Amino acid sequence: MKGKFASVQVPDGRLNGFKVFESSDPANTRNAFYSGDTISQVYDIDMPDGQFIFGYAVDASWTTPSVKPVTDPMVDFPPEANCYEPYRISVTVISDTLTDQAGILRLGISVLDHQGPSSYAIPVIECPEIFDTPPVVYNLGSGNFEVSILNVKNAPAGKYHMLISVEDNQNAGSPSWVDLTGYQVYKINVHEDTGWARTWGGGGYDSVQAVKVGPDGYIYTAGFYQGTVDFNPFAELDLHTSNSNSIDAFLCKYDTLGAYQWAVTWGGPGTDSAYDIGISDGIVVVGISRGLSISTPVLI
Repeated sequence: MKGKFASVQVPDGRLNGFKVFESSDPANTRNAFYSGDTISQVYDIDMPDGQFIFGYAVDASWTTPSVKPVTDPMVDFPPEANCYEPYRISVTVISDTLTDQAGILRLGISVLDHQGPSSYAIPVIECPEIFDTPPVVYNLGSGNFEVSILNVKNAPAGKYHMLISVEDNQNAGSPSWVDLTGYQVYKINVHEDTGWARTWGGGGYDSVQAVKVGPDGYIYTAGFYQGTVDFNPFAELDLHTSNSNSIDAFLCKYDTLGAYQWAVTWGGPGTDSAYDIGISDGIVVVGISRGLSISTPVLI
């Protein structure tokens, strides 16, 4: 029904988000808004450039009560008195390492719907500034979902609006002017990547097993490598070759800005690997050694 202050022009908005208003009552298990109640809400509107027409509608999900007069709204109205679409979509952060270079934002999504989890589709995630193809949303059951967000477009650091939409199964058969879809807008925070990363390796098996930061801020990494490896990530070479093409151990050092300092390697014809680093007055490396191991002492 047309509102008292509605314009003659039909609204052309493509997204009709909504806010649920419900009376504060422990017995209100169906999110009802009781007659005579008053709820105040303040909104902040992010105004776009150019012309902007703002409109709103009040949608009351209601049907004829089963019992008259109504004494208990929770039981005197049939199930169809509630809206079909989800009435609440909440988002929680599981982990957040999303930067302008890499990382992952893992989110938990909870959908509340009076008809139950089987009455709506899997949530759809949209954020065109960060990705084009919607990420896969995993259904954990009981209205709970999980999604991992990647910065596919390498969007710069800042905040971006992500749209979550959950469509009711009956939406396809509803009138064109009815949208049985629940929406939620969530702000994604893309952090500035102020750190650094270094890579090295060869044609065999290479792996970092331990990373430690010393009291002076220098970073030490230890693990194993196979074959010939250039441990210097920069233009200058620092080649090390494992014994008889077996797996040998290594220890590398970098300064606080990631500048390469040195690498020391050792091992024999068997498998050798460093698994942990201890730093106090000096550096201690522990690991495994199979067979006769050839060590190269280095002054640190």
